Amino acid sequence: MSKAILLMLLGLLAGCSVGDAPEQKAAKDSHASEAKGEKWDRMPAGQVNGRDKTFLSLNATSSIHVQDKNFTPELNIGCGPGSHVYVKVPATEDRNVRVAFDQSAPVQQKWFVGPDHDVLGPPTNEAEHFFLGQLLGAKLFRLEFTPKGGTPQSVTFNVLDLGDIMNHDTACTSWLTHR
Repeated sequence: MSKAILLMLLGLLAGCSVGDAPEQKAAKDSHASEAKGEKWDRMPAGQVNGRDKTFLSLNATSSIHVQDKNFTPELNIGCGPGSHVYVKVPATEDRNVRVAFDQSAPVQQKWFVGPDHDVLGPPTNEAEHFFLGQLLGAKLFRLEFTPKGGTPQSVTFNVLDLGDIMNHDTACTSWLTHR
């Protein structure tokens, strides 16, 4: 067998096409992981009044371009005392959002805008629990919102693993008992 054929076979076995440099393979792997979305970050936050507190965060599957800057919205869930759920976005003053799960059509809602105008979330504790129940039953969550001085934007979050993560975190079980 010639040396060229042997190298080509080794490259194919390693997942590279002929001629792929290591940096090209890394770029392909990075693009593939972007297409699947990011993974949940879990950050234990100690205890409050003797109860565990955990923060979960998930980046949107892609960035948006707002006012000459790229921004990646982030879905955040606080578990334990003071539980909350919100999406970190570029500055906004518009409470009107559209929310969709999986392949469903977007539904118009009015959400809470944080004091620094960089957070959107369900407006009440009851709405947060309902929204979390929807997240737990979905694979994808899509949010449409309008940044301050910008045009409407749509972002998607891959929430498939949320239930498994919450079921295995004692701080997050507080959410699950209120559903």
